[in-house]
Amino acid sequence: MNLDPQPLAVRPDGDDAIEIQLAVPAALPCFADHFPSYPMLPGVLQLGWAVRLAQQHFGLAGPMQEVAQLKFQHPIRPDSALTLRLVRSGAREIAFSYRSADRACSAGRLSFADAA
Repeated sequence: MNLDPQPLAVRPDGDDAIEIQLAVPAALPCFADHFPSYPMLPGVLQLGWAVRLAQQHFGLAGPMQEVAQLKFQHPIRPDSALTLRLVRSGAREIAFSYRSADRACSAGRLSFADAA
């Protein structure tokens, strides 16, 4: 099964920010193993989605180099609707945050290396 997110809607917010609506299907295989009694979206998957979508939407060709200020505030459960906000704060710096309804779920800052 493909673990990449399926954007439902993409809304640019000026030149340096974008909001992406995502669905988190309960069929993702990670939910079977990541706390079976209380399934939640693994942080590494949240981070991977933010990296891939930042690269795609901001044309970043280099790999992710660093993650800073990473915070997981609220679990993301199966069948959640999420908003991922990406904000470019430098040539290769992206801040990301996930929200579900009115709750902050996770956030951090990504730095990307120059393209090889």
